[in-house]
Formats: sequence, C-alpha cells, structure tokens
Amino acid sequence: APIPNTSVSGQNHPHNCSLTTCPENGGNFNLPKLSEEEFYRLASRIKEIFEVASGKQVTNIAASQLKLLASYVHRSTDQRVGTLVRSTVFVLKDSLDPDFDFTRKYQIVVADVLSREEKERAEA
Repeated sequence: APIPNTSVSGQNHPHNCSLTTCPENGGNFNLPKLSEEEFYRLASRIKEIFEVASGKQVTNIAASQLKLLASYVHRSTDQRVGTLVRSTVFVLKDSLDPDFDFTRKYQIVVADVLSREEKERAEA
C-alpha cells in the first residue's frame, strides 16, 4: 500500500501514491534486470531477513527450492524484482504451516502475486 508523506533521501513525498509510480518522477522507476542467479541470491537474502523478522527458522524450504522459485519467477514473469520479493515472502510465510508442500504451492503463489500486481497496475 502507498505510504503518504514519505521522505526518501531527504525529499518530501506528500502524494498518496507509490514512490515508484509517482508522477513527479515520471510515473516510473525501473530497476535493472537481474539474472536468474541474482534472483536466487535475493530470494536467499529475503529468507534470512524473513527468519530474523519473524523470529522463526524456515526449515522446510531448502536452498534448491529457493533456486527453483527464483528460476520460475525469472522465466515465467516479466522479471520484476517486486514479483520475486512478494512471491518469496508469501512462500516463506506459507511454509510456516507444517503441512506446506512447496512443490504443489510455489507456482500457485507466483500466479496469485502476478494477479495482484496486474490488478494494482489497473487501478493506478
């Protein structure tokens, strides 16, 4: 959700819009495309941050599964970093359920994230 009255690098941002879609910066902020390996490293880092923030170890997501998730997002989407971040966080959150099955769930999570992002872009 957008954060009103946000300040970035000392610049006031009083609009109720996303910093990446604000008309003041041309309505768009593009990050450089990342490689599949960079997606994997980012997903691994997100897992580390998630574990610290939640205070819980994610034991049922192996490095190979994070690599599969990163590869899937990289190959099957427009390679937006935000899509990877959201997909990784939702998979990690879901993985806290002891009945979580990564193989059955990760593609569904990515599809849901893509659907949400498309809806957000349409509403903007």
